[in-house]
Amino acid sequence: MLSSVPPSCNISRNNDEVYFFMTHLEKRHTRRYKLADPVDYWWLDPSGSVQASHGMTLDISSSGVMVIARKCPPKGVRIQTTIHVARHDGSDRPLELHGEGIVVRIEPGKATQPGQRSSGFAALVHFYSELSNGSDDPDQEISEP
Repeated sequence: MLSSVPPSCNISRNNDEVYFFMTHLEKRHTRRYKLADPVDYWWLDPSGSVQASHGMTLDISSSGVMVIARKCPPKGVRIQTTIHVARHDGSDRPLELHGEGIVVRIEPGKATQPGQRSSGFAALVHFYSELSNGSDDPDQEISEP
């Protein structure tokens, strides 16, 4: 991999120094986890109309998400997200992880099939949990004290 580094970059070929250099270039401050689950997201376009789409997460951290999708919101726009995380406890209903944030990067895609292109975007997202009555029954009402 180092052979592809331009000579003008002045990077030492010593593995320890390269590791130090690469880890200090990393701008992320939280660990990313691979996660391939469906995500719905929406934003307002310049005219104030709601735009919505869906994709798949590529990875996630406590402060953001990378989404693979055909329709991406523009860089700099505020978005809301719902990630549908598959449960591994036998439940058919996915865990919904809600968040809101801002798109910080658009990744142009490569054609995966003729006429199809899959791109993606990265967003800084504040994830939050919704209050729950502790029941798995979505139709059960919360009783007032």
